[in-house]
Amino acid sequence: MDFGSHTLEKARRFYFPNNSAYILLEAILPQTGTVVFGCVGKGVGYDYEYFAYKGELNLDDFRMDDGNIVAQPKLVNHLATKQHRVYKFNDKEFRHSIYGGAKSKRTSEIDFTVFKLEHISDARSFQQVLTKTLRLDKLNSSDVKDYLLKIFSRELPNSSIDFKQEWEKAFQDINLEREQYLAVLNNLETIQELEQKFGRTLSLRGKIAVSQLNVNELLQNWHGHVQTLTENLSTQKTKLEQTQRELRSQDIARAGERTDLTNKLEELNRIEMQRQELEERFTLIPDQSFLESQLKAAEQKYDSQAALCVQSQRSSSVAIGKQLKEKEDQLQSLHSQHQTLGDNLYLHLSKVLNVDELEKLNKVLSQRVMLRSIRLTSISFDTCSMVNLLSNSRFQV
Repeated sequence: MDFGSHTLEKARRFYFPNNSAYILLEAILPQTGTVVFGCVGKGVGYDYEYFAYKGELNLDDFRMDDGNIVAQPKLVNHLATKQHRVYKFNDKEFRHSIYGGAKSKRTSEIDFTVFKLEHISDARSFQQVLTKTLRLDKLNSSDVKDYLLKIFSRELPNSSIDFKQEWEKAFQDINLEREQYLAVLNNLETIQELEQKFGRTLSLRGKIAVSQLNVNELLQNWHGHVQTLTENLSTQKTKLEQTQRELRSQDIARAGERTDLTNKLEELNRIEMQRQELEERFTLIPDQSFLESQLKAAEQKYDSQAALCVQSQRSSSVAIGKQLKEKEDQLQSLHSQHQTLGDNLYLHLSKVLNVDELEKLNKVLSQRVMLRSIRLTSISFDTCSMVNLLSNSRFQV
């Protein structure tokens, strides 16, 4: 081993001053699992001994019940109480065990190989390189070349080799792994995102697998429900179509009835309008007898007019003219009577004369005079003198 500026004797005195001094290392091996490598001092001449066991490192396993550190003679029995089987090694056995060399019968049960070397003879060079690497010492090209020449000396016919080619060949896998590492590092976010998606995918697959039976059962129930519902809907559709046809027939029949009722309603409206017109026209007519009397009078006038027409055919134009003049005079007289119906001489005298006196006066005066208006004429007379005159017995008509 290389302890830098310190000699091996000084290093042994420093690390193993007594039989309770330990150097311990926990490692996780792919083929074995977690193991513990240790080196314990023997207490005599600062010597030391290698040991190893399978399990996790727990510093309390190296303490006694009183808290003191377990001494080297009691180590195997004490760790046995902690369920750890301890394997002891000398320098050669420990190197073979670490670098994958031939194992003794005692170590055949557990594989403690940490660095798998094809040739155990290369362990010295590998150990030197590893020690410098762990201590962060510089490796110059000459050192690397010397180490490589020692390792590959058995495979070369001479010591003359292409160093660069062997270097690249030796570190080909490392460079490839480095490139892969850098690629992963550059795409770390994407890889983490893919990892999360993959995790969600696995979770969803698990949920789907768990829910598959329920989904299948639900799908079967759904298909049965759909089939039953389809049959029911088909039956309802048939019934509705039949009902629709019946309703259409009824609608056609009702449409015909509606047309007839509309025509009847229009006829009734027309009759009602005629009734209202007639009602307005005959509002002032008291009863049917009045209309019958008017009809009878109209018929009499018609008959008289017809008789006149017959007579006109028998009479001459002179006679007809004379009759026409009489009718006009009669019409004018009636018109005058109508105008003086509420204000004439007859009404005025009837208020101051009795019946006999009025009768006598009618025999003296003409009808035209008696019907003249008092307001529209300048007639004036002494009422008392007229009464005395009419009451005189000598006044005779």
